[in-house]
Amino acid sequence: MPKTIMKMYESLNSPATVYFEMNHEDCWTNITEDMDISIHTLMHNVYPERHYILASIETKSPKTETFKEFIKKLKKSSSVLNIENIEIIDKQKKLFKVIFKEKYERMISSSLFEHKAMDQKDSIQHNLESVSAIVPEDEINGLKSELDELGSLKNFRSIELKKNGNINELFDLTDQEACAIYTALKNGYYNVPREIYLKDLARITGLSKSSLAEYLRKGMNKIVFNWGERNMFFIEKKIKKR
Repeated sequence: MPKTIMKMYESLNSPATVYFEMNHEDCWTNITEDMDISIHTLMHNVYPERHYILASIETKSPKTETFKEFIKKLKKSSSVLNIENIEIIDKQKKLFKVIFKEKYERMISSSLFEHKAMDQKDSIQHNLESVSAIVPEDEINGLKSELDELGSLKNFRSIELKKNGNINELFDLTDQEACAIYTALKNGYYNVPREIYLKDLARITGLSKSSLAEYLRKGMNKIVFNWGERNMFFIEKKIKKR
């Protein structure tokens, strides 16, 4: 891991991944209570000095009418200052992106920001926010106390992040693994059905078939493991619903 990244990582003071669920009072997420819609945050920029958060969310619903109802209610929410943009991501799948400004005060994102959180992820369904973030260990109790004041906090837990772990698998892959996976991806090796065989891919990369297979296997193992670690909380929720 590069020294600059390692320095930032270690400065988190024994970082831990926190997971929690919450029914957030006085938040726009309340409008999803009786709606068949799934939401997750793509991006949020926090501006405490300007008293707002610029958020970008992705929504998915079985009907376009549901999304229209969501937007109508979002505009009326007291926690939303302004809707900046609405974009169709995939009309057939009914995926939409919404960019809007929300108030800074009493928001989960602002609490996480003030407690030095990073790598924040969430999902929202039926007025339940499921959140994960990396937080310095000495900030966890303060964060939990602050979240308790925002609404009904559920299933709050933390897991210590290993010092030898990697925040981004880009730094975890060797150059050979990264190049092998990228070449395989670009040439349709991971497509269904597969568009190229391993022997032909080996010819393109200049590697032996056995060496290429090893780079692909080790690289994908790291990617899948890191993805599972980062999204463990959300995966467990999906499994419990089955």
